[in-house]
Amino acid sequence: MKKILKFSIATLALSGILFAADYSKVSNDELIKMSGSVQPKDMLDYKIEVGKRVDEMTMKDANEFKNKIREQEKQVYDNMKVKDFKARQKAIMEAMKEQCKNDKPKCAKMDRFQNKHNEHFKKFDCDGNKPKK
Repeated sequence: MKKILKFSIATLALSGILFAADYSKVSNDELIKMSGSVQPKDMLDYKIEVGKRVDEMTMKDANEFKNKIREQEKQVYDNMKVKDFKARQKAIMEAMKEQCKNDKPKCAKMDRFQNKHNEHFKKFDCDGNKPKK
C-alpha cells in the first residue's frame, strides 16, 4: 500500500513538472505578445519568468519591458466584455491559488517578483487574499 501511495505522489509531482509552462526559451517580444492572453493555469510560470528577466535588466530596460507588457495586456482587455474580463481574472486567481497549494516554494518565488515589480497584483497574495497592512 505504501509503495502505491509513494508511486502516486511521485507521478503527481512529475506530471506537475511535465505540464508546467516553460517560458525560459521564449523571447522578450514573444512574452510581450502573450500578455493578456496567457492561459490562467500558466499565469504563475509566466509571472515568474517575467520577474526573472526584469531582475536581469537595467532600470530603464525593465521599465520599458513592463510598460510594453501592460500596454499589450490593456489592448487585449479593452476588447473584452466586462463579464469575460471578470471571469478571466477569477480563473487566474483560482488557478494560482490551486498551484500555490501544491507548490509553496514556487508561489513564494512569484510573490517575491510580483511584490517587487507589479503594482496591479499587490492587492492580493497567492491565496487570493488581500494582504494585511
